[in-house]
Amino acid sequence: MNKLRCFNVFILFFFSVFSISGITKQFKLSNDVMPSSQVIELNLDPILGNYSGITTIDINIIKPSKTIKLYSKDLSITSVVITNGNNKEKLAVIGTNKYDITSLSAKTIIPKGKYQISLSFKGAYTNTGSGLFKVTKGNETYLFTQFQSMLARSVFPSFD
Repeated sequence: MNKLRCFNVFILFFFSVFSISGITKQFKLSNDVMPSSQVIELNLDPILGNYSGITTIDINIIKPSKTIKLYSKDLSITSVVITNGNNKEKLAVIGTNKYDITSLSAKTIIPKGKYQISLSFKGAYTNTGSGLFKVTKGNETYLFTQFQSMLARSVFPSFD
């Protein structure tokens, strides 16, 4: 009976590990694209209800692919360009899944190598105290941030 119990525990553990790894693929980015640096430029005006920005990310593509995935939440990505030396290509924004993963698609397979992607985007200030939010006190309006990884993706696209 002890052997049967050990076997059942092993089977339960085995299936748990494989089902968890299948689930994590849905909300984690792959290691096929590795960022090395990111520059973020935000155009902020606390009087307005929204802002815009540009981010440039240096990446290393480890495995050739037509798709690059990164995190963004409640952002409108208006333009994406990938550059390798003198070669530039626009990428299409395919969409964002329920785990805040946005897929960018090239017309052809992007080979291994070092690239730079530039994204133009728009976002809205929140009033929830998370992400980039604004507070009005008297006649003054202030902007505040919460930039933990899970919240930064609601301010600018990133690989956090």
